[in-house]
Amino acid sequence: MKFVICDDESIYLKKIEKLIINYFKQYQHEVPKIFKFTNGQELKDSLKENCYDFAYIDIELLDMNGLDLAKEIMDSNSKTLVTFITSHNQYVSNAFTLQAFQYINKPIDVELFEKELKRAINIYKHFNITIPIKTKEKYVYCNPKEIIYVESYYRKVNVMTVENTAPIRTTNSLKSLMELLNDYNFIQTHQSYYVNMFYIKEIGKNHVIMRNGVSIPISPYKYELVMEKYNLYLQEVN
Repeated sequence: MKFVICDDESIYLKKIEKLIINYFKQYQHEVPKIFKFTNGQELKDSLKENCYDFAYIDIELLDMNGLDLAKEIMDSNSKTLVTFITSHNQYVSNAFTLQAFQYINKPIDVELFEKELKRAINIYKHFNITIPIKTKEKYVYCNPKEIIYVESYYRKVNVMTVENTAPIRTTNSLKSLMELLNDYNFIQTHQSYYVNMFYIKEIGKNHVIMRNGVSIPISPYKYELVMEKYNLYLQEVN
C-alpha cells in the first residue's frame, strides 16, 4: 500500500500522517509507505515513478488547484482512492464529480477520519486481494498472483515471490498456506512444494521448471494428477 498526502499546511501534513500510522499500528500490523508533499507540483512530478493507492489532498494548494491535481493522480492510477481535505465546502460537488472517495473538512474529526480510512482499506483489499504471511517479526501481505511457489524444508517454510529475490521465511505451516492459496491456481507437485501454475515454464517426468529457472520436484505418484490439473488450467486461461 502506498499513501500520499499533499497539504501546504505542515500541521495538517503531520496530523494526517500520524493518524494513518496510528491506525495501522493498532489494526493492520505493518505501517505502509507514506509520501508527503507541501506543493502540488512535487506530487505531480512524483507520479512518473510512483503509483499511489490512497491520496489525501488539500483542495486549495498554493501552487495549484487540488481538484486538478487529483485528476492527474487518478489519470495515473484510476484505482487511487482520493480523499479531499479542506476548509471550504463549496468544492464538494466538484470533488464528487471527479469520483473522489471522500471529502473531509478541517479541522479533522479523528473518529470520522479513522472510519473513512477503514472503509478505504476494505475497498482496496476487495480489489487487491492479499493473504497474510506471518514471519517472526510481522505480517507480510502478498497477492497470491505474485507468489511463485511455497516450499517446506526441514520444518522451515519459505514463500518465493516475484517481488523479492530472497524467499520470505514464514512461521505458517505449508498446510495453512495451501488452504489460503487453494482458490488461486496452485498445485502440490511434491509433499514439500506448492506451485503457482501461472509460473510453470515446462513439466518433465519428475520435475517442474518455473519461469525463474528453479527446478521443483514432482513425486512419482503425483505426476498424472499434476498433468491433469495443469492441462485443465491451460484450457481455462487460453
